[in-house]
Amino acid sequence: GGTIALFYLLAHQHAISAAVISAPPLGIKMGPPTFIKALVPKLAAIAPSLRINSGLKPAWISRDEKVVAAYKADPLVHSRISLSLFSGMFIGGKHILANAEKISLPVFMLYGSDDVIIRQLDVDVAFAKLASRDKKRMVFAGDYHEVHNEVNQLVEFEAVWEWLKPKCD
Repeated sequence: GGTIALFYLLAHQHAISAAVISAPPLGIKMGPPTFIKALVPKLAAIAPSLRINSGLKPAWISRDEKVVAAYKADPLVHSRISLSLFSGMFIGGKHILANAEKISLPVFMLYGSDDVIIRQLDVDVAFAKLASRDKKRMVFAGDYHEVHNEVNQLVEFEAVWEWLKPKCD
């Protein structure tokens, strides 16, 4: 979702007042080795609907056991990812990193320090490149990928609200 939101900002930021971006997978820690990730776009051109194991473990999304249990019980959740989707995420992350300086509206980026899905360094690089004069980055200690679904989610929601509130007046 975070990468999609950043793509949208690149094309439509003139119509948006501010954006909150949570744990965008601009670089993905999990999955196949980097050299295979680089091959995925070529493979996706041949067999876009071919699905491979995503490597995502449900326990990586949150420290909240209820959230993880609900994730596991969701009939729409599975362990496969199409080559097309994986390729889009891989290429999309590179595109955002190469064009982040074109985003100039207010942006609040947040992620968990213990997120093993995304490469935090890539988020930090994109954040540093943003042209916005009103930008904020918060790293929530101990949190996993879905900071809004963590045991201390009210802390995250409060931080987002405090940043957004003045922009809503």
